[in-house]
Amino acid sequence: MRRHAEVWALQIKNLLGARETYRAYNMRTGRVEAVREGFPLPVLSFKLLL
Repeated sequence: MRRHAEVWALQIKNLLGARETYRAYNMRTGRVEAVREGFPLPVLSFKLLL
């Protein structure tokens, strides 16, 4: 009989919602504007250990 182990993990990246600022061109206004963006990102992973 073959033995193995399974590992499930759930990580929440940027849990506190830190925001980064960058500049992007707005085609509607024709200007470069500062954009603040940041959101929590859930990451689910699975590992099979043989």
